Amino acid sequence: MSVKDRERINDELHGVSESRRRANREVEWSEEELALHLNCFQIELDEKVRPEDKQTYLEAVELDGSYITRLDFRLRFLRAERFDVEKAVLRYCKCLDFLVEFFGKEALFRPLLMSDLTKSEMKFLREGYVQVLPSRDRLGRRILAMLGSYGGTRYSEVEKFRVCTYLCFTVLAEDVTTQRLGVVSLASFTRGVEAFMRKEAHECTRLIKRFFAAVPLRWSAAHLCIPDDPMFHFVKATLLFILGMNGRRMLRIHTGTPIECDYKLRSFGIPTEDIPRTHTHTIKTRNHARLIKVRKVIDTLVQKAKSKNYHSDAFYPGIECPEINCIIFGKHAWDHPGNIEFREILREIIITQDQDRKKSDNRIPIIKNVIEESQSQKFRFLMYDRETFFYEEITDYDKIWSLVEQAVREHRKRSRAKRDIGETKPIIGGYIDENNNAEAEVMCTNNSKFMKNFDGCRSCVGE
Repeated sequence: MSVKDRERINDELHGVSESRRRANREVEWSEEELALHLNCFQIELDEKVRPEDKQTYLEAVELDGSYITRLDFRLRFLRAERFDVEKAVLRYCKCLDFLVEFFGKEALFRPLLMSDLTKSEMKFLREGYVQVLPSRDRLGRRILAMLGSYGGTRYSEVEKFRVCTYLCFTVLAEDVTTQRLGVVSLASFTRGVEAFMRKEAHECTRLIKRFFAAVPLRWSAAHLCIPDDPMFHFVKATLLFILGMNGRRMLRIHTGTPIECDYKLRSFGIPTEDIPRTHTHTIKTRNHARLIKVRKVIDTLVQKAKSKNYHSDAFYPGIECPEINCIIFGKHAWDHPGNIEFREILREIIITQDQDRKKSDNRIPIIKNVIEESQSQKFRFLMYDRETFFYEEITDYDKIWSLVEQAVREHRKRSRAKRDIGETKPIIGGYIDENNNAEAEVMCTNNSKFMKNFDGCRSCVGE
């Protein structure tokens, strides 16, 4: 590769700001510019593609295939090819042929549904060998993870392939940020996967090549995590052969224990705490079960919308995976990137306001400044709904005010507690050194536990 291409690929692999800047050029486009690209897409499809290469498209149009002619559906292919119209149209035609071959003609008239999978495929999906992570990397891309033995030889390659197609063509392809920035894939394999690859290597190669030629997404990074075991040299060699030259450019291979691999993945901006496997390679399915419930709700709404001839996107009840510029109120959101930035905004404004005036208990100007600063940086306020399993965006100003006010109170409590701990610790330490008192040691131990529990609190956005 040239130096320029190598730097570009390294930027995408590590999720640096330069890669986001290139992808966000489309955000600045007007509706007229997008309409121009879509018009060029239609002209290329009508005039320059041979009839035998677009036979599936022509049949779908005759049967009133409004789904595949929707603008948002075609934009996926333009974004996947960085608005190269000729390549986007070719990918579009291959995608339609691909969907008909593996899911039938019904896939031309609606998104893929979970009900399209067989019982064996649903079992493979529920076991969590392939999952979409509940969070994003530092660039905002969604992450597809393949774990453990990948089902070993208990499932055929076609069954696994159909499940991956459902997740990529539906769950990932519906995310606009992932369409613009690309997909990140992560494979963390254990014993059992080598037997599957020996048995299905030829079929796997054929299907993967067809998949990457048809998927309405662009792969921007891929990571392979394997034990440092000679047995997995075959796995590594097989994958390098299957992916080909273009795939090898974006692939990075990490060897060692899961903990060692996690440290390497963190340098690429991947939230390793959300990878659904333990240090012993046990697969976790808690977040994956939530995703399945969410998709079932969406599938029901899509079917209702199709029966009434409506666009199904308008019936999605909420947000399935928050963006990195979202501030999440509620539990288990402490490490979310948007919450981390929000706490920094909160800290800076409170320090500035407290230095400017003596009455620090008056929180109204602080709350107003926090909200205005958050909105100026285009943050979105979300709340997790435990009944629907979706994140709902908060737009009511009064509700935002009350939540930010609570965050300010929690920040002040935390600051006072840390200040008290800092003042108490030297006294206790000196008391132990002078008197060697067992009671003081207990006090210091309890104090350390308090600091650990307090700093690790994840109960709300301000903590």
